[in-house]
Amino acid sequence: MHYLAEHGGEEARAALERYDEIAVQQDQAVTTAQTLEQLLRTSLTIKEVATALGLSRSRISHRIRDRSLYAITLRDRRYLPRWQFRQEPDGGSQDTIPGLTQIVPAIPREMHPLAVEAFMTEPLDDLGGRSPVEHVCSYGSVEVIKEWLDALGNR
Repeated sequence: MHYLAEHGGEEARAALERYDEIAVQQDQAVTTAQTLEQLLRTSLTIKEVATALGLSRSRISHRIRDRSLYAITLRDRRYLPRWQFRQEPDGGSQDTIPGLTQIVPAIPREMHPLAVEAFMTEPLDDLGGRSPVEHVCSYGSVEVIKEWLDALGNR
């Protein structure tokens, strides 16, 4: 910031004088909390996933433990983000996205759930403007997604 104040001109100096680091941190915390709340609100429960996939709740819990389904645990409750599920072409049934059993184990354990959500759902230029979810749902390579997740885990 010192360089900017010294070389950025009058507008830069004025902006730096108005800059409030605590307010910025508070705004970031509020945004993060709201985004996490949205993620949890739109996620599915174990019971909802069991019903949608036609499996028992116990089987869903086993799949979470075996890392073939991705779940967020908060206050002893598990949430399964919607990005990993898709409506089948028949319009009625639901299933997991193609390659999910390969993708979930590749998600770095230390990767924040919001980062996972963003990575899986945001369009990427390298995928022709598709998100990783859209990519695998259109029968794109799961290996590419696994490689990127592996790279994120090794940063």
